[in-house]
Amino acid sequence: AEATPAELLAWYYAAITALDEQVGRLLDHLDRSGQRSDTVVVFTSDHGDMLYSHGRLKKQQPYEEAISVPLLWRWPGTIPAGYHSDALFSTVDYVPTLRSLLGLPDDTPVDGADRSAQVMGQAPATGDEEVLLMDLVACDEAVAMGLREWRGLRTCRHTYARWVDGSDWLLFDNEADPFQEHNLVADPSFEEVRRSLGARLDARLQQAGDPM
Repeated sequence: AEATPAELLAWYYAAITALDEQVGRLLDHLDRSGQRSDTVVVFTSDHGDMLYSHGRLKKQQPYEEAISVPLLWRWPGTIPAGYHSDALFSTVDYVPTLRSLLGLPDDTPVDGADRSAQVMGQAPATGDEEVLLMDLVACDEAVAMGLREWRGLRTCRHTYARWVDGSDWLLFDNEADPFQEHNLVADPSFEEVRRSLGARLDARLQQAGDPM
């Protein structure tokens, strides 16, 4: 029989609990073995889960529940403990950021931006950061929910997405509408915002070599 929403939520939280316990074991071992101060620990995830928000499940969607993932850094004595940054961070930023933190040579070009200043607490979020969102192949849950290939942009304030054919899909003001209940993509009063985000998305796609 198909799992009920209550069962899926219970399984999800059980998985989180199990993961938390195993990460704790790893950190305890680093502490006991004397490797605490010379080991950079980065805890993150590949995607979130809608868990019935907006009546949807799983990933492959530009909603906050699916695109927001944990990102925790630990390097005792180097990265300040308890520091929190609102700066946006993309998966492609991990390599250049770690390379900078560890003092490795940067003679090999890589995608992404060096966010080590934010990790070290040396630079606050500027408010103009943005992250490229991509669903290159609609499969699995996306197909089940009738979704197509799309591209999007998450800025510090807005989430914008459009289908692969170029038609607009979603526009949320995450500051005024943190639960993303009001799609503003067809609202005339947000036409300028939509056009600006569309231009920024075009620039990011060109930078990424994605003809969409």
